[in-house]
Amino acid sequence: MANRSYLYSIDFDVTQQKRTEQDKVLSISEWNYDIPISYKILLSVNTRKSHSLIWNYEHPIALTGDYEAGKNKLYEFLQRVYDLNLYDKEELQEIIKQTKEFLDREDRKQKYFFLECGEIYEMEDTPLEEQNDDLLEAILDVEADINEFINVVEELNNEIKVREEMLEEAKNASWIKKLFSKKVGIPSLEKDINYLKQQKIIELGIDNWTDVLYFDFEVE
Repeated sequence: MANRSYLYSIDFDVTQQKRTEQDKVLSISEWNYDIPISYKILLSVNTRKSHSLIWNYEHPIALTGDYEAGKNKLYEFLQRVYDLNLYDKEELQEIIKQTKEFLDREDRKQKYFFLECGEIYEMEDTPLEEQNDDLLEAILDVEADINEFINVVEELNNEIKVREEMLEEAKNASWIKKLFSKKVGIPSLEKDINYLKQQKIIELGIDNWTDVLYFDFEVE
């Protein structure tokens, strides 16, 4: 089983009260082996620690943040990414459209985003509550993570550009050079380019919105 972070929406203040049978915990997204930048931004307004609804753990190992304000902050971030030309604009525009369609759905929107990261924390030896404190600090300074994200994507773009130039050179090589070359490398370069482009999408963390999660509170 993959260790996942789980993102939900809730209407009750889990920092002040326990969940009742009437309180809905609606599925938003889950992510394998990581907590993507999109989750951090969505949780970055009025961020607070809370106890888990999945884990029976004595310390707070979950986080909450305002839904509407966090959602709008994500939209601002995505517009910034779009304006910086970090991605193919047509592809990014479609992913942003899907993101807005999901997060704006009336059957998903509630007062708060609620993030469960116990399975991610479990991958490390540090106590879960200490990792939750570290995540809270990172979210409170989310602009630093955003800048790091931009640097990572720019580096990926540089790697893609180098391989695209190598691919163009390989395709334009003379037939004599191709004839005597044991390995032109075109399939390998194409594979590398596709992989790096996929890594760019993964870095965003906005292509896995779903109303059914592995830990789903809507399924009885």
